[in-house]
Amino acid sequence: MIRFTCILLSVLCCAATAGALSVVLSPTAVEPGEQVSVRFSDLPDGSNFTLLAEGSFPADESLTFQLTAFVLPFSLVDGAIEARVAPVRHAVFKVKKGDMVATMEASPPDGTFSRAEPRNISAGTYAYLRIAATPLSPGLPVSSAIQLMGTKQGPKEGTISFSVDGMSYGKVRVVILLDGAEALNEVLTIGTFDPGVASPDGVALLTGPRDPSTRLLLLEPSGIPAGWRAVTGSYRIVSPLSGFGSGALLTITAPDTVDPDRDTIVIAHATGSSWEILPGRIHAKDGATAITAPVREPGDYCLVALGGADTAIPSTRASLPVFLAFGSLVAAGLFAKRW
Repeated sequence: MIRFTCILLSVLCCAATAGALSVVLSPTAVEPGEQVSVRFSDLPDGSNFTLLAEGSFPADESLTFQLTAFVLPFSLVDGAIEARVAPVRHAVFKVKKGDMVATMEASPPDGTFSRAEPRNISAGTYAYLRIAATPLSPGLPVSSAIQLMGTKQGPKEGTISFSVDGMSYGKVRVVILLDGAEALNEVLTIGTFDPGVASPDGVALLTGPRDPSTRLLLLEPSGIPAGWRAVTGSYRIVSPLSGFGSGALLTITAPDTVDPDRDTIVIAHATGSSWEILPGRIHAKDGATAITAPVREPGDYCLVALGGADTAIPSTRASLPVFLAFGSLVAAGLFAKRW
């Protein structure tokens, strides 16, 4: 009798396990454009299904966050497709399936693009779900998210697949909710972390696309304009390339001698006999304050403190110059809660 009871309980446990919901993301680390799969089983019809892909990425003059060849094996009825990206000047969200292209576009006055389109989301392959945006300030990380939701109708077992395009490296969080309960919450790593090229004194760091032989040299500042004050050494980027393209960033850490109540600090670039100010972002780095700015080419760069209101300031290549003092740092807690 005892043996029969044990066998019966074992059979019941196996049956319960076989019918349990399972949602698995694999792999969790890919190269840009490599396919990702979300395998599911025992996903009940009529459930409220939500898929969210979100991340924060460094951006230069443009940003693209795209789910490519997105395969959805079931339909989502009475649902919506949503996109959110910030901080940006302008953003476009496009969804393409077959010959159909749906577009939402705006230039948000507050820097946050957030749009939702109610629709029935049909099963099948979507060429892409794409956010393309112009960042509010080059070098400032931009947070992006794409979300699909609705009442699930279709097979209870299958695979959702897609690839992530638009960045050379970064992290994307993939979340699936079922009737409000979390069925999946995984971080997908895109590409390989870039440790960057550091200067000999460890104050400057170059990251992003570059030739493997690129170096950062430390020099004595020279030719600094009147009214400016060099607060670090001058850093020469040496590379066989004439330009870096989009995505190369130079970060310089400010010394403790800089007075946050008095000094306005910027990264300046020597161009022949003149200097230009690069649009940059002030942020915390290892307990200190640093500035990050996009760089396009090899050359000499220096962190300088600008003088008073009478100091002549040369023009910058940026369409909208960004002159930042320590007190102007604004933290964008864009995804403090899931939306």
